[in-house]
Amino acid sequence: MSKRKAWNQRVLFCLKEVIMVRADNVLNMQITIINCIRQEWNIDFCKISELLNKYDLLSYINICYEEYNSMGIKGI
Repeated sequence: MSKRKAWNQRVLFCLKEVIMVRADNVLNMQITIINCIRQEWNIDFCKISELLNKYDLLSYINICYEEYNSMGIKGI
């Protein structure tokens, strides 16, 4: 295997890991928001699901991940 091909494979592996870390962090933020809503508003998960779907909040988190992530839990 050439050095260039080996380097390309390492870069690809690193990119896949970054994407997975981001996906895990987005999922963690979504779960955190769901639990915050449940505790703060004292409503059940069915109602939370309706609200999240109505306002498409979970995809909004994915779109704005970098801004939320840079602020930590305060961003949520």
